[in-house]
This record gives sequence, structure tokens and C-alpha cells, in this order.
Amino acid sequence: MPGAVPPSGQQPWGQPAQQQGPQQWGQQTQPGQQPQWGQQPQPGAPAPWPQQNPPQWTPQPKPEPLPVELRAYHHFYRTPAHRWWKPLALVALVGAAWIAISVVLVTVAGVVDLALGQATAEELVSGAIPSTPTFFLANNLTLAALIPISMLGQWLVYRQRPRWLSSVEGGLRWRWVWLCTAIILPVWLIYVGIELALTGFQYAGSQVALWLTVILLTTPFQAAGEEYGLRGTLTRATAAYFRDPRLALAVGTLVASVVFMLLHAAEDPWLNVYYFGFALVASLLTWRTGGLEAAITFHVVNNLISLVATVLAGQMDSVFDRAVGAGSPLVLLPLVVAVAVSLVLDRLFARSRMRRVTAPGAPATRPEPTPPVLPQG
Repeated sequence: MPGAVPPSGQQPWGQPAQQQGPQQWGQQTQPGQQPQWGQQPQPGAPAPWPQQNPPQWTPQPKPEPLPVELRAYHHFYRTPAHRWWKPLALVALVGAAWIAISVVLVTVAGVVDLALGQATAEELVSGAIPSTPTFFLANNLTLAALIPISMLGQWLVYRQRPRWLSSVEGGLRWRWVWLCTAIILPVWLIYVGIELALTGFQYAGSQVALWLTVILLTTPFQAAGEEYGLRGTLTRATAAYFRDPRLALAVGTLVASVVFMLLHAAEDPWLNVYYFGFALVASLLTWRTGGLEAAITFHVVNNLISLVATVLAGQMDSVFDRAVGAGSPLVLLPLVVAVAVSLVLDRLFARSRMRRVTAPGAPATRPEPTPPVLPQG
């Protein structure tokens, strides 16, 4: 009704309610009213709405780069971080870097030999490799470069530290290296000694000391480089495409052995059989021992003793000779000796405490983070 007066405490109709200031500290709230900061809610009043925090974005954890299941050496790239393109990228990266280094070192060697008169321009243009200490040094340094290149490529593509390329236990097992040397070295000395006695010995040339120096200083790294590049990087990259470890071993070993044979560019069929057979023995030895140590030792001892014997026999010109007729069925004898020695090494490894399969990326094998130490007081 016009002119009616509202009850006490209410605003007249049609007039806006007066805005009240904030409640004071400790002031009681009216029923149905939300309490202010520090204000005690009145008994029976509804509880205040909880504040809704905005959803927080948490990044997905990166896949583990190391095997989380027990893996043999050749299958070490089969990890949660494996992708189909990674083996191709790894082989392309290592191959391109190795070719670039080879071109540089061989060019330098050619220039040096031309300046010293040890090679002619016609020989270099024809693609023939002169049997000179300079070219031998360039060849060894090129192959030795596969060690850092392979390690760096593995770290860049698969995020596995370089030490995991040596063995499944994360590094060269030096006690095993020396034990392999103690077994292989005497056998190879006896074998090459018998061969020298049958073929004859002759001291030839004034460059014998230079040849021996280059061989002794660089051949161990050359042999190790071939193992890191082929039995390591190439075998693992090929095997990563296969889920079954046996199929992965078979294909990875076959591919690495064929590439090893082709890289030696031998035209003689017996030499090709020798190179392929040597690669097979080295690959199986790597698989059975869980690392490159035995294969490296075998390769180093074989190359060192064979090359020293070649120099002492005055046959330095045949170092790079792999034409038809350079080999014979006799080159299969070292393979028979290599197989026999590998069986001995396999038995010794089986009796040791070393492992041939590991899973370093599994949660149970990763160390727990140490909690921070809080200051006292």
C-alpha cells in the first residue's frame, strides 16, 4: 500500500539497500552470510566454499634411455626410449663423421707422401693405396676415430652415456681384458712364430723402425675402433629393430660381419672368407661375454703380431695387398685357432662373477635419491 512503512530494520520498497562496510575482526556473521577473513562463523551458518586451485600442468617423464628389462649387449638399444628412426640417425651420424675424418686424413697422407717422393700423383689418382708408413698411419687413425665418434653418437641419439658402449656393466672391465690377453697372446705368439719359421725371416729396409713404431702405437686403437664401430654401434642399431633377442642377434651379427668384410675391400675370395669368419667370432664372443673386451683383445693381439711379423719378414708392400691371389686356404688356420681360444674364454667367463645381461634402467637397480639434510635448531 502506498505510504506503508516497512518493518523495522528493512529498507523502504524500491530503494536500494545500503552497502555495509567489511566486517570487523571477530565480528559475528549473520545466518547465510559468508564470513570474512578472520571472522568467526556463527553457529549453524553454512561452511565457506573452498577455493578451487587451477589445474597444474605437469610434464610427462622422459622415457628411460637404458634397458628396463634384462638385455644382452647386442639388444641394449631396445629401451623405452627407442624409436624407429634412432638407429638410422645413429648410423648416419657415425658414418658421415667417419667419412669426413677419412677424407681429411687420407688427403694429408697423400700430400706428405708426394712431398717425400714416396708416392706419385698417378698412383693417388688411380685410387691405389700406397704401402707407406704415412698411409698406414692415416688408415689407423681413421679407424681409431670410430671410438669417440661411436660413443658421442650413442650419447646424442640414445642418451646413453659413452661407458655403456663398452659393456653391459657400464665400462671396460680391465681385469677381464688382462685375463683375455694372458690367454690369447701366448697362443698367437706360438702360431705366428711357427708361420715365420716356415716362411722365412729377413730383415729388410731402413724403414723397419718407423713401421714398427707406427704399428705398436696406433694399431691397438685401430683394432678397438673397428670393434666399437661394428660390433658395437652397427650391431646394436640393427638389432634394435627386432623384438626377439635371438633374431636380433642373428641379423645384427650378419649385417656387421658383411660390412666388416666389405670395408676391407678384398678381391680375393679366401680373404673375404677370413674377414667374414673373424667378424662372426668377434660378434659371438661379444654376445657371450656381455662386452667388447674379449673381441678388442683378440683383434689387437691378432693385428699387432701379424703386422710385426709382416714387417720382420720384409713384406711391408703386402700390407694393403688384397687382390686375387693374395690369400689361400691357409688363412683359415687362424680362424680355427680363434674358435678354439674363444671356447676357452667363454668357459672362463661363465665361471666368473661378471654378467652378460643387465637392466640398468630398471627402477630396482637405480639408486634412490638421498633426502636433503635439514639444518638443526
